[in-house]
Amino acid sequence: MKSALNQKDREILLNNTTTDLGFGTNSQDYVQALLYDTNDNLIETSVVESSDYSVEDGSVKLKTGTIIRKMGFDRGRYRVKYNFFRRKAGSHEVVLVDGNNQIYDGSYHVMENGHIMKGEEHSDGSERLYIKENKYLIHEISPSRNEVRVIPQNINNKKYIDDLFYSGKKRKRTNADFSVKFITANPGGTTEVLTDSITLEADKDVPLDIKGGLVYIENALIKSKIFEVPETSTLTQPENEIIGDTLLARWVVSDTSLAKITGGNIFAVNESWNQFSGPQQDDPTSIEELIKSYESDDPNNRVIPFDSPIFAGESTIKLKSVSTKPSDAIGVQYTWTISGRDFHQGKKRSDNVGIQNFILDGTQDVGIEEAGGLGNVRYVSPISTDGSEITLKLNDRNMELGVRLKIETKFNNEDLVSEVYLPNIIRTARFQ
Repeated sequence: MKSALNQKDREILLNNTTTDLGFGTNSQDYVQALLYDTNDNLIETSVVESSDYSVEDGSVKLKTGTIIRKMGFDRGRYRVKYNFFRRKAGSHEVVLVDGNNQIYDGSYHVMENGHIMKGEEHSDGSERLYIKENKYLIHEISPSRNEVRVIPQNINNKKYIDDLFYSGKKRKRTNADFSVKFITANPGGTTEVLTDSITLEADKDVPLDIKGGLVYIENALIKSKIFEVPETSTLTQPENEIIGDTLLARWVVSDTSLAKITGGNIFAVNESWNQFSGPQQDDPTSIEELIKSYESDDPNNRVIPFDSPIFAGESTIKLKSVSTKPSDAIGVQYTWTISGRDFHQGKKRSDNVGIQNFILDGTQDVGIEEAGGLGNVRYVSPISTDGSEITLKLNDRNMELGVRLKIETKFNNEDLVSEVYLPNIIRTARFQ
């Protein structure tokens, strides 16, 4: 039989040398089994289930008997050959897409006529889904048959398109999930040592597919960031709540140490108090109208009037109440509510639907950690005498979030309530 090995592979085998290709270290690695009869006629091919092989000390152990039986053969004499692959683009699987050709991975049900529909149960508004192979199309083969042009199907998915694009590139930019530290050339010394290179030590094994590449460490030499207050700012950012004659809800972004700010102005929160006070302060009806105005599906809905901060898609920030309260108030209860919209990639601002629970496509895009889970976007604090601070976790990009803070207390046997809503005050970076 003709060998499927290339010249480089043959040289390795003939020279009795070994090389570590790192099979099993990448989530895209898989095994293909080819079943032949004793006359070398191909009978069947199959992708081996991950439970039917293991990688130990660089060796792959396969359960050949189990693999053959799962291919539908339980007796006879066969020859089995294995190919060890790493997916670069596409897969042997199929995917479901909606009417906009976006990949769908949520719940679905099958109708009697064979149509696949979104959701666990059918309703008049159920949307039809379509099956597509997660592969690419051969567009053209060269006359010499040594070259082939491959194009994507009409699948509107960034990873699907990017994988094909980068499969023809020698370099690919990727994020590596490990930490590094600098190793000094003069441990314990006090004299500065200059060298031509810097040694880095990783906290885990570096993936083989990035070895030999270029490493960029963001903010490697930045210890902290200091943001200057714009000269136009008329307010300073208080650190704690203020004792005054009335109850007045206010809050600030108090901690961004676990966040990356990509644009906007962190002090825009202060500027916003000048524009969103007055009629809407302490007026629930007016606040509800503002929410409808800024978060509705109407394409003419308002755009934020101030340069609010923009955070990276994976950031954690803290919001702290800096409200004014009477000195003799008997504790205060704080209710935080996060609302807004999530703009899907490739959609215009006016095409998106208002979000309430932020659970889209099976992911939790944002949540208040104190609420006990990222699906929660409302948090009611215990009665407090020293303020309230919440941790807000942002897990997605293309979001415009509004913050609503309601504070309640008793003063001179009277129930006092103050409430404030800031629309689109927190944003996350757009998809590129």
